[in-house]
Amino acid sequence: MVRLVKRRLRDAQWLPLPFMSYGDYAQFLHRALANPDAETECPDMPGLSCGEDHDQEAIYYWEGAYYLLVYLLGWSNPAKGLHWLYGQAAAEKDNPVLHLLRSVYDNNGQLAMLAAWFWEKQITDARCIREWAYGRTDPFAWTEDVSFYPGSEWWRKFRNDYEHGKWRGWLPYGTDYSPLHLGHVLDANCRSDGEWIISEKHTRRAAFFISGSGNWYRAICASGRDLPELGERSWYVDVIHKQLGWLGSFRRSRMTGLWFQGHHSVHLQGN
Repeated sequence: MVRLVKRRLRDAQWLPLPFMSYGDYAQFLHRALANPDAETECPDMPGLSCGEDHDQEAIYYWEGAYYLLVYLLGWSNPAKGLHWLYGQAAAEKDNPVLHLLRSVYDNNGQLAMLAAWFWEKQITDARCIREWAYGRTDPFAWTEDVSFYPGSEWWRKFRNDYEHGKWRGWLPYGTDYSPLHLGHVLDANCRSDGEWIISEKHTRRAAFFISGSGNWYRAICASGRDLPELGERSWYVDVIHKQLGWLGSFRRSRMTGLWFQGHHSVHLQGN
């Protein structure tokens, strides 16, 4: 299991400003998953006593959750995936990515605010990763299916907790459409180029090296389409970033075309 030592964002060591687009809040996620047995510094949920940069600190924190859902689980529909997660009490038991999500973003039930934001505002921004994966218009029809939204009992408890101040500070849920303007992780204006190292096909192993500071997920979506076909099997790709280091081992789903870490069954829940 991933063991976590919590520290406030401003007290930890982060990458320089050129990588603020995604590197700051991605660094601790990859570090924690790369060595599950090591103690890992990561941010607490920012509260009211964060100082003058409290809003930016909150953005970093919650963008990290967005990043995890979209780029590590490969969920193009986080609203759907979170509904599944709330119905699976032990889903994270054998899944380090879900365990990290629960440990960092739900230790006080605060993940409910992100879920409520996705559900109530019908946030669909992450569907763009499907277009990256196919290099053209998304071949899957997008439907505003609300069948996975929680029932009235969930909303009653959530609003009671929210209105009675269970969580305080700059929050992703509120009266505005997007109080923290989340979604910077989906910025695709700067795509990094990568280089492949492919082993023999029977090993199903490959490595993808990225030297730029742009969107690495979009880069592997574009370049991954050129990997040799393996029939009913998948490549296991180690993604290595020049500044961030090893990002983990990823697979490309033959059903969704998206890259993900962990179990394919979990990946499908958010698509």
